Amino acid sequence: MPPWRRRHLEFARLKFFGHASSDDLRRRLNGAVSLFDVVGWGDARYRFTDRFADRRKIFSKLGLGDVSLDMLQFHALDMLGHWHPGTSEGSGPVYRETDAFVRSLSEKCKAADIEFVLVSDHGQETVGGSIDLKASLQELDLPKTDYAYFVQPAAARFWFHTQRARSAIIDSLSRTANGTLLSYRDLAQYGVAFEDGAFGETYFVPDPGFILFPHDFHHPLANLYMGLSDPQQRDRLKSPRQVAYHGYLPTNECEKGFMILFGQKHSLKNSEISLLDVAPTLLAMVKCEAPSEMVGQVQID
Repeated sequence: MPPWRRRHLEFARLKFFGHASSDDLRRRLNGAVSLFDVVGWGDARYRFTDRFADRRKIFSKLGLGDVSLDMLQFHALDMLGHWHPGTSEGSGPVYRETDAFVRSLSEKCKAADIEFVLVSDHGQETVGGSIDLKASLQELDLPKTDYAYFVQPAAARFWFHTQRARSAIIDSLSRTANGTLLSYRDLAQYGVAFEDGAFGETYFVPDPGFILFPHDFHHPLANLYMGLSDPQQRDRLKSPRQVAYHGYLPTNECEKGFMILFGQKHSLKNSEISLLDVAPTLLAMVKCEAPSEMVGQVQID
């Protein structure tokens, strides 16, 4: 990404690849308040993997009861889902083996009198088409000094340095099919309350079933490397465009996840909860009070 665009970006997102541990998470959080700070890093553990084959090795380390909060982020299914729809050939055995892993872990936890919670924060939407915003911007023939942008598969954001660029780009986006044009103020209705346009003045979000491509997470060499190195992403070698995606506006069905309590000690108050409720609820289960930064509600009886 050229410096004329990159200088506007200030990321606070954590992204792990391969494996990660509590030490990795604590270092990357850089002082941000988390579940683990509230519980105490000595009484909480975090593991991350995006490798499906890791499940057997990880299983032996879970459900030991040596910490109050033992969290596994199993990113393998998300990775698989972007490149293999749930109905595609070969995905069935993966889901069946994942079900077996969950069942075995729940039984292990039950035998040790440990509360087991399964959380998924979203689903996937099959991608049927793509939108090339970069080509549309080039057609406007605006000087690069007039604007900056950042394109993700399911959202694009823009900064304007002249009124000419603002008018031309907003007009172009308003006529772009299969998406929604939003100002940073419009995001407040979805719980994203930016005080100004520092993180993007105008946003374009594609409809479910579409992605923005090319996007700033795509590079031909990176695509080739990940396709060759990770069997879950082998289909990258056929086409660099994901076959399923999430991260659209939160009112869409593909953005709904689930939370399942396998133990008998607690039950959820409501059939539908917000993603913001997950952290306070987990803290309540280990008898910790959520800090004021966590604005969700405790959802267990």
